[in-house]
Amino acid sequence: MLDIEKEFNEFINSSDPYSRENPIGHITGSCWILNNKLDSTLLTHHRKLNIWIPTGGHSENEEDPSQIALREGEEETGLKLRFILNEPFFKAIHSIPRYKNVLEHKHYDYTFIFRPIGSEEYFVSDESHDLKWVPLIDIEKYTKEENVILMRDKTINLIKSGNITILE
Repeated sequence: MLDIEKEFNEFINSSDPYSRENPIGHITGSCWILNNKLDSTLLTHHRKLNIWIPTGGHSENEEDPSQIALREGEEETGLKLRFILNEPFFKAIHSIPRYKNVLEHKHYDYTFIFRPIGSEEYFVSDESHDLKWVPLIDIEKYTKEENVILMRDKTINLIKSGNITILE
């Protein structure tokens, strides 16, 4: 298996990595949103993929994955978000199946970890069937996606180590 960092770097140095017109793939930004109690994450039941995953999406002329993630998270949930960590929380390469006229391609995804500012009340955008605050301990009831389970485990380790804490 090709090392993920090597593949990311090769793709980033290719032509137009942020463009949706790139037939190989493109850079995307995703949001791992935690509630303020740090016991749940907000997942979307994705309309096109029909699976429960974090919110996120494509560049709209941004070339900073953190800004892609922030914009997508706020657009898809209605929440105002703040970063918990300033660097990517997780990186993954996803194979995206053919959908209508869009050929199969890859998403080189940077996931950032967020908390809502103020209310944890969200709305469901037209990109989702549903959104739900999913307790971290119940992730497997919603998804078997390896990346989501790995992010849950990484979150629990960050909480145990004291690197992120509950807001009072």
